Amino acid sequence: LLVDRGIGNEITKSFWCPTMDLLCLVNNKNEVWVQRAGSGSSWTRLKTLASSSSSEVTDVSWRTPDGKAISCAYEDGSVSLFDVETGIELFSLPNHEHSVRYLRWSSKTNVPSPTALFTPETSFQNRSLLLQNRNIRSDDDILDDSASSSTNSPLISSTSKQSFSVLCSVSQDRTIFSAFGNFSIGEIDLSAELIQDTLPNIASFDAATLSQDFRCATVIASTNTEQNYLLLLDTSLLAARKEELQNIAEESFHISVLLQQCTSFLTNMTENWQNSVSSFESKFRVYSTHLRDEGADSSLNEDLLYLLATGISCPALDRFLCSTMKLSDMTRLARSMDSACNSMQLVCTGLLEKTVEALLFRLGELKGLACCEQYISIGLDEKVLTRCIQAAGGFILLLHKLSHAVTQYRKQLQVFFQWITKMQFSLHHNAEDEATWKPINNAVIDESIVLRFMESNMRNDLISLILSHNEKELKQNAESVQFNLPFAVAVPMSLPKALESIK
Repeated sequence: LLVDRGIGNEITKSFWCPTMDLLCLVNNKNEVWVQRAGSGSSWTRLKTLASSSSSEVTDVSWRTPDGKAISCAYEDGSVSLFDVETGIELFSLPNHEHSVRYLRWSSKTNVPSPTALFTPETSFQNRSLLLQNRNIRSDDDILDDSASSSTNSPLISSTSKQSFSVLCSVSQDRTIFSAFGNFSIGEIDLSAELIQDTLPNIASFDAATLSQDFRCATVIASTNTEQNYLLLLDTSLLAARKEELQNIAEESFHISVLLQQCTSFLTNMTENWQNSVSSFESKFRVYSTHLRDEGADSSLNEDLLYLLATGISCPALDRFLCSTMKLSDMTRLARSMDSACNSMQLVCTGLLEKTVEALLFRLGELKGLACCEQYISIGLDEKVLTRCIQAAGGFILLLHKLSHAVTQYRKQLQVFFQWITKMQFSLHHNAEDEATWKPINNAVIDESIVLRFMESNMRNDLISLILSHNEKELKQNAESVQFNLPFAVAVPMSLPKALESIK
């Protein structure tokens, strides 16, 4: 019926979507393709699914009934969830210690409407960051309210459709049931007393699936002598608590995406800042070459301090400012560093802080549910959620501290570059020409600020300490005093550690 042209790679696995004309192919290079049956006699390749795992793909399962999501299992025990429409990997979860050998989705539809707290009319849903047609990037400066018309992620069937999907993943010693593919709601352990008492000679699980009504799990197991057993397990507890589990799983999905966005924003922000600082330092590192050529035993800081105090430059510094780092080069560097500071402040206040605020709202909803008996009975712990909310609040406080440090550092940078470019201008012109000098920014030259900048930030970057060190080390660092950062003992140590504490 359909013939594809030569694709140049051996196909090792293929998986039909049971409800749509889509085919998933895995080749010998471990690439995963999604193809659609064309109107003629050929295939159309839609997406290549790029996973964070470099391990071999062991199984693939389309989510039913909509086919909008696809899960891939890997040899390293991880399971990835992909959005079929975009090809983006949403999650990669290391659920299993051994290779995942089997995946299967189960879905239940046409269920009674859940509590009104989770209806599409919920006001916060209309301001959710999980927008259907919007990918938030780290270089966004604002979150556009006009884009917030979608109420739910397309990968979660909306509550109006009343569909609840559970992914069953099977490894040698464990079978895990995950709501929406990322939130574990139950598992079967090979070493469990129930399994061992029933069939003590079972060596591994081979496959499993959950019935459509969630009342029964079917498991295929084998022994070391290659005997196979079919186990039917009563999972009616999942069916009885399906609505509660669905509500918690939906919130968990949104929280997981928000945490993933925070991780992405923080990682990109840190990398961009480190690249800017590295470029800044490399420009001035060349000065050591001039010192060796002149046979001098001083340093850049010492020669700049001498220039600040006397207005006289040594031969090495004169050569550096007049030939190596010309006035135009220094001006470009000043604008680059100012742009880096501005970008970091925008990410802190425009992306990270708003994302964590949305996270706090989701956690608050769960904490409210934790007061209800039916949610307490399935393990929703109000104390754990309280700690999560406190950690998220600490993360926001650290963002404010970072923003304050960036503001102070940016001010020092502007004053330093204003001063040094004026010195460069003076080295090239006579005193009567100084009136023609054009400032590169609006900063007023303050020699005390220039002095502090050269004594501290030319050697150590306080912002990098906030991004990568814990608070104890930051408090011990002398440079933190000049920024007057009011660190509290109860606040998490650093942004990465604060994010980990929320997770």
